[in-house]
Amino acid sequence: MSLCNKERITLALMLLLGLFLYIFFAPYYRLSNGDDPWRTSTVYDIVMRGGINYIRSFIPNMGEDNLLVGTIHAYVYGTIFNIFGWLPIVGMRISTAFFALSLLLWWQILKALNFSKAFTLSILFTMLILETYFGMASQSRTDSITFFFVTLAFFLFIRQWYLFSGFVLMLAVETHYIGITGFFYCFAYLLAYRPNIKRIAIYFTLGVAIGVALYLYLHLDAVIIGFTGTLAKSTGGSITDSNYLLAYFFRTKYFRHIPELIIFATALIVFMKQKLYKEVQGKFILIFLICTIVSTLILRRGNFHYAPFTFVALLLITMSVAERYHKIWLLNLLWLALLIPQYGYVYYKQHTYPGINAYIEMIRQEVPTDLPIFGDSRVWYAFVGREKTHHMTRLGFVYDDMEKYNYDAFYLTGYDEDTDIPMIDVVNKVSTKYDCTTISETEFYNNPVVTWKCIKR
Repeated sequence: MSLCNKERITLALMLLLGLFLYIFFAPYYRLSNGDDPWRTSTVYDIVMRGGINYIRSFIPNMGEDNLLVGTIHAYVYGTIFNIFGWLPIVGMRISTAFFALSLLLWWQILKALNFSKAFTLSILFTMLILETYFGMASQSRTDSITFFFVTLAFFLFIRQWYLFSGFVLMLAVETHYIGITGFFYCFAYLLAYRPNIKRIAIYFTLGVAIGVALYLYLHLDAVIIGFTGTLAKSTGGSITDSNYLLAYFFRTKYFRHIPELIIFATALIVFMKQKLYKEVQGKFILIFLICTIVSTLILRRGNFHYAPFTFVALLLITMSVAERYHKIWLLNLLWLALLIPQYGYVYYKQHTYPGINAYIEMIRQEVPTDLPIFGDSRVWYAFVGREKTHHMTRLGFVYDDMEKYNYDAFYLTGYDEDTDIPMIDVVNKVSTKYDCTTISETEFYNNPVVTWKCIKR
């Protein structure tokens, strides 16, 4: 079925918004993002400094759960970082590329499931502009490549390449625990379409077994030490505190995702009332939603960054209702009306930001390198490759690990905009054991940046 003019116009507007977001807006989206140096510095340690054993010996509070996943991500991203530089923008572009590949795979998945052209393109373009996916694609975390592996595995499963599907799913799990949601994707397809279970079981299980063998090759020592505690962490905790969907809707700034929840809830009510689940595609959509929701109850990770793995199901429900009433164009327009003001406000507020490279260069000029350095999250990028440069977002230095390093002297630098802990509180804490004197004061993006030299009493 061809697109109507209203659908063409709204899809064109969504594409233009997407291009603006990923090409121009991304550098101004998260000015303060501790996740990038957290993960990128770990990638550096794995790729450049001897891998997991180095991390375990050198980083006091790097929990064993962080050593059980992420090696594939580290070598993929690390290889590209080595070519183009160890900077946030490089990690963002890598993640964006993996997300783009995921969209291409979802295009093929939706076509294979016989969804209409308008339905398929609207799903893809909505994913392109929603903050949950844009956020995933604009940082160096493992989420984007994990989502790619999950999507690829689901695509292979639908195409009946079951052995490869099982293997790729284990690549997803090795990249991050959230990759387990891929098993729920495949299970939903099984329940909805009931293909030859016996053939699937043999080849899929073999693929998973090969993937498990690779996983154990990469992580056997960490599994022996840390698996039990990690399993308890990932499946324990209360449902309300450890559910990433609840975190996304109810624990983000300004409760800005509540309108999305209202859209999804309304669509689900209409979907059930109109009994769209009695249709072949509707049956799959409902089962897919149920399975992904169940996955959030089993894998309890209270971090809103994992919302993209369930959002696909919510988008399918919403789009199926819009298509039933021939209002896909109106739903597309609704997303545009909701998102453009939000992105526009952030861009207006932050577009004068000088850029991470300017901050890095300033830190290099202001901070000497003759002593260990502790700083805000972006300080790591200024001294890539220097072993005794730590950022507080990763190490929790001030409150947890100061005694484990036991340095006789060090430099402390940063500014409040980039830390959860006010710098003056950091200095006061350190001053219980060190004498700290100011050696440099400057300003960046209207925030004071102070460097202290701290010497043990």
